[in-house]
Amino acid sequence: MTHPPDGKQPEDDRSKPGDQALRDELLQSMSGGECLPLGHIDSVVAYDHPADPLATRQTRVITTISSLLAEGLVDIGQIVGGTDAHVDPWKLSTEDALTRLHQLYVTHHDDEAKWSVAIWFALTPDGERAAAPSKGDTS
Repeated sequence: MTHPPDGKQPEDDRSKPGDQALRDELLQSMSGGECLPLGHIDSVVAYDHPADPLATRQTRVITTISSLLAEGLVDIGQIVGGTDAHVDPWKLSTEDALTRLHQLYVTHHDDEAKWSVAIWFALTPDGERAAAPSKGDTS
């Protein structure tokens, strides 16, 4: 049986691509001004889902990033700066950014230098507000 007797879907969010638990983890990891490289996000998904095929893990990563971008919670771009590093956002629409992400991360996955530390994410002001409840900030 694939569904519980009541016919509802299981509550385990960790099993769905672009899941809420991964979104929350990424928001919390970036709260307070931290920037994350795509390689970090990829490694979190690989650690949490080691038995999943690469294509499934990549779909999970892209779906989650897509939802965060579409809601305006993160910027995607390249890292600039030293001690005060920040993400210089790509000057692309969300759709074009996702196309570029797919090309670098999926199409050229074997060339890790093209995506692992070349693509970075940071919270937008809306993302900081969304992350605040998960870190116990009430401001």
